[in-house]
Amino acid sequence: SLLSSAARTATTDSANQTNYNFHSVIFFWDITAAGTGTLTFRLFSNDPVNDSGRQLFTNGQTTTGMKIYIVSEGVGAAADDVTAIRSYPLAANVWVARIGHGDSSSWTYSLAAVLLPKF
Repeated sequence: SLLSSAARTATTDSANQTNYNFHSVIFFWDITAAGTGTLTFRLFSNDPVNDSGRQLFTNGQTTTGMKIYIVSEGVGAAADDVTAIRSYPLAANVWVARIGHGDSSSWTYSLAAVLLPKF
């Protein structure tokens, strides 16, 4: 679990996550109560030297429900229950997930991730 379920009114980052040779990640973002405006999921790679971030992935949402994101090399277009896919490996040594709030309204959500090795 990166972010436990809670009501939030401001942009929230997960703790820095260390990638120990994993190739892919699947995110499960469960939005259970919507505010106004837009929430934006972002994935950042942190530079190991100066800890600055570079955005790898972004996707905005305005509704409740389970949102599933896959970041993995060689995957195709999103289908079925998958919300969005980014087709490249999780190459970052350190990464962080950020949920950005477009305004100060309250949203309730949780965020979990499953890391997968290269097959």
